[in-house]
Amino acid sequence: MDSLRTSRKVLLISDNKRASVGVRGALARAGLEVESRYLNLFSIPMIKKILARTGNTAFIRTGLFRFIREEGAPFAVVMDYAAGLGADLGDADGRKLLRTFLISYVILSRGRGFESLRANFLLLGTSRNMEEIERIERDPLLALDMIATGDAIVNSFVQDLRADRQGFLGRFLIRGLNAESPGGHIADIVGRFVQSVNDRARLAPAAVIGSAPSNEGPAARLLYRIDERRVWADGDISDVDSAPEYSALRMGEFYLEGYYTNRNLKEVGDKLKNAIGRGIATLKFDTDTPIVINMQDRCVTDAGTAASLAQILARDLAGYAGIRVSVSEENRRILEKSTGYNLLREYLRFAPGA
Repeated sequence: MDSLRTSRKVLLISDNKRASVGVRGALARAGLEVESRYLNLFSIPMIKKILARTGNTAFIRTGLFRFIREEGAPFAVVMDYAAGLGADLGDADGRKLLRTFLISYVILSRGRGFESLRANFLLLGTSRNMEEIERIERDPLLALDMIATGDAIVNSFVQDLRADRQGFLGRFLIRGLNAESPGGHIADIVGRFVQSVNDRARLAPAAVIGSAPSNEGPAARLLYRIDERRVWADGDISDVDSAPEYSALRMGEFYLEGYYTNRNLKEVGDKLKNAIGRGIATLKFDTDTPIVINMQDRCVTDAGTAASLAQILARDLAGYAGIRVSVSEENRRILEKSTGYNLLREYLRFAPGA
């Protein structure tokens, strides 16, 4: 994906019903639509329910990823500065939800195809916290002070942004609105915010930070051991005896052998999507069929692989619940250090050997 499409949809995340009415009206007058389908991205009661069940906020990043792939990037996120999910849900200062969205944008913007992702935040405050919001408006990098994770990779992304002030300002627009203001003032602030977002969209794209290096080599072949005698290889069926490596393949499993790296992510990704989605030879895969994709020692990966594979599994093959990816120790180390690993992790299993 060469450029990231931006939708005309806004995520409105607020418990303030009065302010929400004013915000909705102003957005509608600007030709924008408030998102109403992705409850796990905007409904605070739903977010609390899922958080209580899962114990973490990874579902928000996954939901945002899917939203972007299906709808385009949100035009903006309008949200309570202190949504207050509750101390019992790990939200001591009321800003857990804001931190989650900030981290999600930081992580996703490092993924292949998401390099031009921009985050446009309008924070709804009250007289109790507008001073904090105004400080962030004056110096948006202060928003990064809210982000402290136990993930060394995410922390390194945050440090990269701190060191590149212009890069950060190119990616993040943060404005504030006192939700206790009269309706006319709310409409005026929202109108000016929308204009700022539109003005930014006409500027040059944000700089790409930390692009993955290219890795030369032929695109990985996709193999599947059909039975004791036959192997499917990139669309062709061969005898097991026709190549020495075929005899080691387990029946009923896929194997990637070759380079699944930055240079050929799309080519290899298309092979996976077509083979699983359309079937191979006379085999068709139901959505509940257990499917194993092996990426062992004969598969070469790099920093772009995790994001590519995560996008394929979470979007194109999202309906296939039985997919697992078995990787070698070396590929495990590469994937763990790559953008997209958190989205990919639920599919992985680590099994040495081919």
